[in-house]
Amino acid sequence: MRETTFVVSGGEETTKTILGFLSDARTIDVVASSEAPSVAMKVEQISMGLVNAVSKGAKIRFLTEITPDNVEVAKELAKIAEVRHLDNIKGGSAISENAFMSTTLLVKEKPVPQLIYSSAKEIVEQQRYTFEMLWAMSRPAQQRFSEIHDGREREFMELITDHAEASKTFAELVRSAEKKVSLLLPHRTSFAKSRAAGVIEALADKARIKHAEVRIISPLGDEDREYLASVAPKLKVVSGQESSMSLLIVDDKKCIVVEESEGDEQARGFILYTNSPPAVRSFRTLFDIQWRELALIDSLLSTGRQRDEFISVAAHELRNPITPIMLFVDGLREEMGERPEIAGIVRNTRRLQRLIQDILDVAKVDNKNLILRKAEFDMNALLKEACADAQNQVRSKNVRVVFEPAGKLVVNADEARVSQVVYNLLDNALKFTQKGTIKVATKKSGGEVEVSVRDEGTGISPKVMPRLFEKFVTASDSGTGIGLYLSKAIMEAHDGRIWAENNKSKGATFYFSIPAT
Repeated sequence: MRETTFVVSGGEETTKTILGFLSDARTIDVVASSEAPSVAMKVEQISMGLVNAVSKGAKIRFLTEITPDNVEVAKELAKIAEVRHLDNIKGGSAISENAFMSTTLLVKEKPVPQLIYSSAKEIVEQQRYTFEMLWAMSRPAQQRFSEIHDGREREFMELITDHAEASKTFAELVRSAEKKVSLLLPHRTSFAKSRAAGVIEALADKARIKHAEVRIISPLGDEDREYLASVAPKLKVVSGQESSMSLLIVDDKKCIVVEESEGDEQARGFILYTNSPPAVRSFRTLFDIQWRELALIDSLLSTGRQRDEFISVAAHELRNPITPIMLFVDGLREEMGERPEIAGIVRNTRRLQRLIQDILDVAKVDNKNLILRKAEFDMNALLKEACADAQNQVRSKNVRVVFEPAGKLVVNADEARVSQVVYNLLDNALKFTQKGTIKVATKKSGGEVEVSVRDEGTGISPKVMPRLFEKFVTASDSGTGIGLYLSKAIMEAHDGRIWAENNKSKGATFYFSIPAT
């Protein structure tokens, strides 16, 4: 069939073109503005054309914006087509297996004033790709019908690209709080900015005047604690580790999430604002897990209990919620596809998984219950994957992670435990390196396989160096002081060793070695 493209004007001529399009189609996909349902069902000839197409076996998918004004006619349309909702659609287009139509203007209950028709294969294929992408982003019509019927606010999930708009939304969300606020800040600088912007004082007023429950997790210094004690004594605040995510949840109904780096506006990742119940529940669960962990730390340390007791109680308390979170995220992926906000949930949940596993393993080491499950594996393959994962974590373009293998290296060891050591060393390197290269290298010498992780960070403090591999020793505000302690125990269980030294130029290098096969 000869390909053709033309413009049609006038309601009578456009209706003829639409009817011809419908009569030839087996699949009809429409994406159009909120006026479209009334055009489809109230313009008699078009309505009959759609009904006839369905009677001949055609399948219709109709994507539109469902509003209180068009909800009834949208329900009529849903009797002959699969209807879904998407916000802010302008104009309209329709795609069949062989043709495409488009218009920039639709008027309620009126014929289409002008449209473009094309049977060009490339145009049809490109428009079908666009439709499928929009269809995947949309929501079932029944869900939107229920929202309108119940008078509920529509669900939304917005990615904000303007940081000024994000700050404004953040402030408005704080002001809207009535009963409950959960705030996670990633750095002390974030706390200082929130304090300067009046956010902390506004939350203090919510707690004092409205008796709202306000919980804040943030890295804190002595000055911050003094400020909170004097200005906001009713706020529930725990000092947390540094992270890469700001999170504000208000009344368990709305949240805003910002992935960012300390002091670097340009390094910000996604900014998500949503009232989607599944998303809000997911972020609230992540907050609650961290809150319970840190509250337990504060409670145990304040009463003078031993840290070993904290390890045994906190880790088991925190372990159980991780699996349902990951299952829920898998469900989000199936529903929404791969999106940056979901990747952020996965990344932070896996980070929490590793921390909890470390906590559990400390108890095993202390009780001499660390069991190795040895088998032969390729050390280079493990290191290559770990380096790739580490590079994916880096939000700064000024840090590179490189791997320099030295021939094939097969070892007989517990792969999961050796991997734990490697990830601990890479996490340390990433933590202390703001700019430069992190290099992982291997060599085989004297019946041993030696692995080194060299960074260009701040190096190891002389005060810390003598006790570097002791439990709870750390030079970082965001560290727990158990990663290197565990790494030493794992290496010694393999009849290996681990050590570190400062580089002559800058940074430090960590080494470990285990017997070669």
